[in-house]
Amino acid sequence: MWRAIEPLWIAALGAQFIVLGGLLLPRIIRLLGRGGAAETVEWAVWMSMLFVFPPLVWLIGWVAPKVIGRGASALVKRGIVALLMLELAIYAALNASPTQVIPILAAAGSVSLLMWRERSGELGGTATLLAMISGTAAWIASGTLVYWQSATSWILASPITVVVVIATVLIGGLMLKRWAFSEDEGTIRIVDFVPLLVLVAFSFRTFPMVEFYHWGFFIGPIEQLRQGGTLLWDTPSQYGFLSILIPSILPGSAWQSFWFFQSFVYAAVACLMYVSIRRLAAGWYGGVAAFLITLTTLFFRPRTEALILPAQMTPAAGPFRFMWCFVMLAFLVRWQTREDSGRGGSRFALVGTIIWGLALLWSAETAIYVTAMWFPALLIHTIQAASRDRLSAVHTAARVLRAAAYPLTATLIVGSVVLAGYRVAGLPGPDIFGHFEYVLLYSSGGFGALPIDPTGTVWYLVLAFLMVVSIIVLHARDSLTDSRLVVWAAVAGGTWALASYFTGRSHPVNLIALIPLLLFGLVACLRLRPFGYSPRARLAVAAAMLPMLAMPVALTAGHREFASAVSETQLAPSSFTDQLPLIDPELQSVLTSAGAAPGDAFVLASDGRLMLGAWQTPNGRELVSRSWLPKAFEIIGSLPENRRQVYFDRNAASFPGEGWLIESRTLSANGADHLLRFLEAGRRLGGRRESEHWVVTEIQAAPLED
Repeated sequence: MWRAIEPLWIAALGAQFIVLGGLLLPRIIRLLGRGGAAETVEWAVWMSMLFVFPPLVWLIGWVAPKVIGRGASALVKRGIVALLMLELAIYAALNASPTQVIPILAAAGSVSLLMWRERSGELGGTATLLAMISGTAAWIASGTLVYWQSATSWILASPITVVVVIATVLIGGLMLKRWAFSEDEGTIRIVDFVPLLVLVAFSFRTFPMVEFYHWGFFIGPIEQLRQGGTLLWDTPSQYGFLSILIPSILPGSAWQSFWFFQSFVYAAVACLMYVSIRRLAAGWYGGVAAFLITLTTLFFRPRTEALILPAQMTPAAGPFRFMWCFVMLAFLVRWQTREDSGRGGSRFALVGTIIWGLALLWSAETAIYVTAMWFPALLIHTIQAASRDRLSAVHTAARVLRAAAYPLTATLIVGSVVLAGYRVAGLPGPDIFGHFEYVLLYSSGGFGALPIDPTGTVWYLVLAFLMVVSIIVLHARDSLTDSRLVVWAAVAGGTWALASYFTGRSHPVNLIALIPLLLFGLVACLRLRPFGYSPRARLAVAAAMLPMLAMPVALTAGHREFASAVSETQLAPSSFTDQLPLIDPELQSVLTSAGAAPGDAFVLASDGRLMLGAWQTPNGRELVSRSWLPKAFEIIGSLPENRRQVYFDRNAASFPGEGWLIESRTLSANGADHLLRFLEAGRRLGGRRESEHWVVTEIQAAPLED
């Protein structure tokens, strides 16, 4: 029995970093004279999973057997597993509930399904035990995705949800069973173009798409660029460079052009997801599983028991943010599965670096995620190639340095091209710090931080990371030259980096938004057939993967509002902006009485979260697009005062004309006081109109310098 569960020591050790880290780190931090705030502890645990956890795994897995012997090393590993089991038993005793047996029953059913009619000689009692432990842990972790109540209560509350869960487990189980006990890979056939076309059609849905607040951080910069602003100078962009520049040059209003570009990105990622999952295993159930997983996890976000929203309503939480992560993993898997792993070193480095360079231009955050994937992959690929060529340590180090020249050269080229583009166009800037300042704002600045629920959705993320690390360690122990380590290291690095997105703002929906990419990474690992030598190990992996695939699907497909969300009547693309809200009638009345018109420039500094809606006219509605400051105002209102002042000054130089300032009597924006001080010092203020809820001030042209 102990030999059977010994491979779980890696995941058990990783879990200790989460459990004990949350208990001990605050005390350690306070001993050092700091406050030990929850956010500090969370970031410290996250960093320890990269800088402390891997070295400790190396010491236990590689050094300990040589120093203390294999027998003593095995006892250490089994002790780590036993400690975690003891902690789980204590937690269960302190939080006793009849529903705690449900994950065990679910794991038993899952394992029975996977083992049904399978006659492999290795699938005895120890294999069942290993699969039961991993499956139970996975059901517990996956059940936390139902964050608004107990997963068991939510599932059993509706017969439809029960049926959906059973159906997804059956389909996913058949696919994973085929993966675990057959070498047959799924192939893309003509019939697969039907679900692919459906997924593309879903990508271009038009209603309801616009969540005014979240879209504003993309539409605002696009409209300012079209007004004559300069990206990375007077036009800040919270979500990137190319991600804003490309839709700004597409036809149509800013809302329509952004909708089209985001839809194209969704279509590309949906096709990548479907094809990757479809290739996991042969059989019709592989196609059904690929379609259901892609449709439900990519296009919908369950928010509460009664609310489910299209994912396109929050662009920053979907493929628009993570697209290049999908592309990088797809490239790495293709390179490995096409048997290019033993050759083509320069081509591998070149293509991967091009993808990395595009991510660098896309946005700073995307660049961080893709860097965490590409750098480990490039390093391991280079070292393995040197090992195959039997190079000495010195020559291996020289080859690693040559490989490092690829991203360094790409950085210089990207920077030179951007700088040359600004100079040729006669534009000021660029301000490179503006490309990274929002990453710093949400990480070290702590803006918008929420604490992590230690019993919540975080465990789905932890399980995904520990599964990948376990695959890496157990295969690297057998052979450091296994070329699959290149891909697996990229998935591990990417998963760790993606965890920063959730650590920075730990709302459960932010974790649900990561599920498509987490599953894409796990599927990439499984497509390379880990543990091909051990049906027992593959059974354990399949038992853990099944709830990780099934629960996200059930979360959406079993939602009581899913059917109405899928069948929502759509708008024609030409009528896309009809869904934009109208300006508050009271505010429009004040603006009209003050002499304002839809074509004027406005700044709305209420709570900083909104832009102006559509202006109601006798002939319908007219979009308001011009501003004399970046919008939504929160895009600079959330910045430190010194950086906010920089944008005030640059916009005063770029847009010195007349306009209007709109303030709310009840909602005050971050930085609103600073804005008023700036206006009083440098702009002429005209008439002022007030109503019960609004104050409108005319901003006249900036005075000429003497």
